[in-house]
Amino acid sequence: MKFFAAVTIMLAFVMSAMAADNFATKTGTIQSKATVFQAMAVTGQQALDFGFLTPGEVKSVDLLNHSTGKPVLGDETTGRFLVSAAKGANVTLSFSTPPNLVKVGDENKTFLIDGYVYGTARSEDNTNTAASLTNGATVVMPDNVVSSVNSLWVFVGAAVHPLADQASGDYIQDITLTATYN
Repeated sequence: MKFFAAVTIMLAFVMSAMAADNFATKTGTIQSKATVFQAMAVTGQQALDFGFLTPGEVKSVDLLNHSTGKPVLGDETTGRFLVSAAKGANVTLSFSTPPNLVKVGDENKTFLIDGYVYGTARSEDNTNTAASLTNGATVVMPDNVVSSVNSLWVFVGAAVHPLADQASGDYIQDITLTATYN
């Protein structure tokens, strides 16, 4: 009789444990997932080139590749970058621009560069399409595939102010574009 009682109690515990396992505990599954944007790239494609300058004469190049000042020889070019980033992504475009151009080989000879203007276009031919933007502006990347990646052209123009007694020679400085996903 004691044996029968012990077996009954053990059976009750086993049944109770099975019932608890079947009714009290259940599991579910979800996925963790993410989509990685295409790698961002910024490529400098064309220098902001004022061409030849006349001492004392202000000269500018705008977003549409038009130049004012003397001489205008047709060799002036708007600066151009190509930014590649994911379609529909918000991208901040920040420029680091020099206050002066510096003579190659003589950093003591400089002249002012200012009046920077910035713009974007869906093609590298900006003659009619460059839309203005401010330094540090956020753009939404359009659906614009260039060489198998989504891209946007970014343009920069400015004005230069050589002095009346400016030393002849070549003057340069870097303009840097930083693009950031946000």
